[in-house]
Amino acid sequence: MNGTIKTSMLTIASLLAFCATGASAAMGDGDSLELLRKIAPSAVVVEYTLQYDEGQTAHEHLVADERPLEKGGMLLTSRMVISADPLIDPRFVKEIHVRRGDDRIPAKPIAYARDNAAVYLEMDGEFETAVPLEFDPTAKSPYSTITMNKRDGRWILQDTSMTTTPTMTLDGGEFLTSTSDAIVVNNDGVPVGMMFEGMLPSDDSWKGSPLSLASYSQSDLTEMLRELSQQADAALVKVTMNLRSPRRKAPSSRGMSEDDEATVIQAVGVLVEPQKLLVLANIGPAVTARLERIIVSFPDKDIDADFAGSLNDYGCLVANLKEPRQTTIKLADVDVTSLENKLLLCVRVLVQGEQRVTYLLHNRISGFGEGWRSRLEPAFANADEGAFYFLPSGELVVLPAQRRLKVSARSRYSSREDVNIAAREIRGVLSDLAANCDPNNAPLSQAQEGRLAWLGVELQPLDRELARVNNVAHLTSDGETGGIVSYVYPESPADKAGLRQGDIILRLHVAGEPKPIELEVDSGGFSGAFPWDRLDEIPEQYYDQVPTPWASAENSLTRALTDLGFGRKFNLEYFRDNKLCTAEMEIVQSPEHYESAQRFASDPLGLTVRDLTYEARRYFQRMADQPGVIISNITPGSKASVAGLKPFEIVTHVNDSPVNTIEDFKKALEDQKELRFTIVRMMRGRTVKILLDSPAGM
Repeated sequence: MNGTIKTSMLTIASLLAFCATGASAAMGDGDSLELLRKIAPSAVVVEYTLQYDEGQTAHEHLVADERPLEKGGMLLTSRMVISADPLIDPRFVKEIHVRRGDDRIPAKPIAYARDNAAVYLEMDGEFETAVPLEFDPTAKSPYSTITMNKRDGRWILQDTSMTTTPTMTLDGGEFLTSTSDAIVVNNDGVPVGMMFEGMLPSDDSWKGSPLSLASYSQSDLTEMLRELSQQADAALVKVTMNLRSPRRKAPSSRGMSEDDEATVIQAVGVLVEPQKLLVLANIGPAVTARLERIIVSFPDKDIDADFAGSLNDYGCLVANLKEPRQTTIKLADVDVTSLENKLLLCVRVLVQGEQRVTYLLHNRISGFGEGWRSRLEPAFANADEGAFYFLPSGELVVLPAQRRLKVSARSRYSSREDVNIAAREIRGVLSDLAANCDPNNAPLSQAQEGRLAWLGVELQPLDRELARVNNVAHLTSDGETGGIVSYVYPESPADKAGLRQGDIILRLHVAGEPKPIELEVDSGGFSGAFPWDRLDEIPEQYYDQVPTPWASAENSLTRALTDLGFGRKFNLEYFRDNKLCTAEMEIVQSPEHYESAQRFASDPLGLTVRDLTYEARRYFQRMADQPGVIISNITPGSKASVAGLKPFEIVTHVNDSPVNTIEDFKKALEDQKELRFTIVRMMRGRTVKILLDSPAGM
């Protein structure tokens, strides 16, 4: 029975009296053995021989050991056995036998208990010496419990006095806890009832033969799964998201995850309304920014969908179909704690390559784990990837999704595994999308894609020695976090907040985040001094792998600020002159940075240039009024490569005309066959001449 049964039939006093009666039933060893002898003729072992299907199986170690999965069972009739529900995908079961001694009889499941984790099996024959159990719910206490377990390779029966623990939940539920998977007998060995989950209702409804339990026949289950399959095919669908190719990040940037560089992401979508689709894909702002198209694959055709929003707290996005559909998935408004041990229908939906694959089975909630904001997450005896759980009536009660972690809770070790989320939670969220979506996690134009927040500082990482010298070891985990301000950009947020060189930034405090965001300074940029004097030695095929000489504008700090969202307020905690200080700040967008800078590619030259951005000008010590665009890419074998141009050199003039932007550069090339470039490599200048086969503007 499940642990949330609420009843007023017994008071706590009567529960205690019941327990005391059971506890007084201590029996001698001889009497206990006599009880076991009476039950033993009904005991059997159920063997499940397992197999592989499509390269998968259950209990792989048993298959490897060439032995069956075994469950204890009891005869209810000469050919019917009740046993614990193994909860195995039927495709992994090769055959079932019921064993008694050396005799084995083939069997098959014929029914499943509705509210208890039990299965009824029908054997093809009978055991000559076996005796079915005969239950008498009127048999008087005291009671004992008989359990059947495997120990040291042998199946054994054990008798213990029936001890129960009266339990009351603070919301009024009353029940008894005791031994699970046991037969309850009185002192004469008469079976009174069976316990499956170690919980009993506080009245006598648990007494009686398991044959009287509510159940679903095998044919009932087969039909329910057939109907679920049709529903799933129509409304649990494959979703393909097409994304723009990411702009090449400088090799000095933070490491890319698989989604960071993906151009196609496939996921499963749940059609919750004729045109509203919940897509189970946990993608962050940097990836969602590149989203261009959503294609939903139905059995009869593909339909495009428009992005509607990314959920704040769940790894899901919502999209609106451009055409309505008839079949939808209804999200059950049910408290999942009321479903513990009850039979649920399950469909696994996986997207493997271009294929959508489904598997049908049943399962039961075996307990709950306490998760985010104390929400209860259902646990299943045999959890499977991509599993959706339905009531027998066809309503979705549990779905697989990821929690979307707050920015302060993320780390490189953060789990990206699905958790079981109650459909009731999602139902509430979808009822008010405006309040539950993140406006910063949305598609952007290509021009906006690379936008970043900034503080406007350059930072030196701390280490153990620096932390101790600056008296911040106790504030920075002995130098593992925090950073020393080495430069403040004029008119930046940091400059306006009064930060200065030598301050030590410790952490950010953001309202709504569960914890402060500790500052971690990325190493960034080229490791050591950039080898400008050896740039000519680099083979041209490796030009695109040369890291920027300066630290990338995108780092863990600017990415965190960007993901928090522009306009959001925060308090910056820093250390100055042996004192803790705080600055109130607002997240703002940075000026154009190197990775987001506009670029121009000249095919005749085989050359790509970008505008000089704030961090590049800072590195090269070039003032805002000094001309120049920076070479960002050179095609191997091109005119530019043959002429000796290199990445990160600055073009200040073309044919003696200054170039301040890529537009200036583009205009300077128009209708020109002979080109003379004024080049600056750090502090050294030179002139490079290139003769084109035809005018560059043609």
